[in-house]
Order: sequence, then C-alpha cells, then structure tokens
Amino acid sequence: MKYDRTQAVENAKEVFWQLGFQGSKMRDLQLRMNMRPGSIYAGFGSKEGLFKEALTQYVQEFQLAIQEFVDSSDSPLQGLKRFFESQIIDGDDFSKKPLCLLVKTVTELEESQPELAHYAQCGLQSIAETFSECLNQCKECGELRTDANPARLAKWLQMQLMGLRLYAKNKPQRQEVLDMIDDIFSHLN
Repeated sequence: MKYDRTQAVENAKEVFWQLGFQGSKMRDLQLRMNMRPGSIYAGFGSKEGLFKEALTQYVQEFQLAIQEFVDSSDSPLQGLKRFFESQIIDGDDFSKKPLCLLVKTVTELEESQPELAHYAQCGLQSIAETFSECLNQCKECGELRTDANPARLAKWLQMQLMGLRLYAKNKPQRQEVLDMIDDIFSHLN
C-alpha cells in the first residue's frame, strides 16, 4: 500500500503530541496513520524511528513558521512578536494550545529514554539557532542594541515562549497575555 510519508508522520506526530511517546501505543499510531504495523515498521524501522521523524518534522515546521512571520512583517522584531502571539493565543480559549512537543518529550523521557530526550534537546537547540538568526537580522536593522548577544537572547526568548505556553494553561485574560508578550519584546531593545 502506498502512503504519503509526510502525512503519515504528521498523523503520528499528533498522536505523540497528545499521548506522549510512552502513552502512544502501536494501535493508536496504526489507527491514526491508517497503516498496518508491518508497514509502519518497514517505513520507519521502529516506534523510536517514527518518533524521531515526527520530532524532526515538528522542528522544521516550527522553524519555517518563525521565518514566515519574520519575512512577512515590516521588521524582523515585529515578525518574531507576531510569531509569539500565534504560538500562545489561538482563538478564544488559548489554554487549549498544546505545550511544545520538544519540551514535553524532554520532561517525559529524560530518565527512561535519554537518547530520545537528547534528540528533542537537539531540536530545541535548532530552534534557538533559528531565533538567533532572526535576532541577528533585528540587530542589523537596528532593532537591538549594538552590544546585544543574539545567541543568548535567542535562548532567553525561547525560555519565555516555553513559560508563556505553560502560563496560558491557567486561562488568563487575553489582554494579560498580550501585555506579557509586549513586556518580553520591550526587554529586547
């Protein structure tokens, strides 16, 4: 049976994101991917192989989204801010926005599956590098101080995003979250 690999990985990613790696049973993956176990193993080698591919796809989509917001904005900094808003605020009930798949993976698998946790940590580092590249653009445009360290600010920005996503689970008022995003970006320049 032929299948669309990208769509199959996307479907698997949704299962892993919802249930976690350990909570995702082969039957869950089989149903969501509309594939038989033999086809999954033939295509991805193992549940771990499929999970790594799902994480890789997540990172690539995340990086592409950052770059699209930056490229479609009047300034790189405004693009980053719009990206933040898109990641935190989603409709009326943004408490339903899922936590970062990479962060969930690190916390779930740090002790039981350190290799997969490390793989997720590498994904977080790749995303930090994308933030750093965008912050370098900000610096070149004069949106950051001349002595700003884009690599360090990228990690700080990533930490802020992780924290805000978790904070949004407390169901704060929309304006409160927007104000927090304003505060984060006011500290950058």
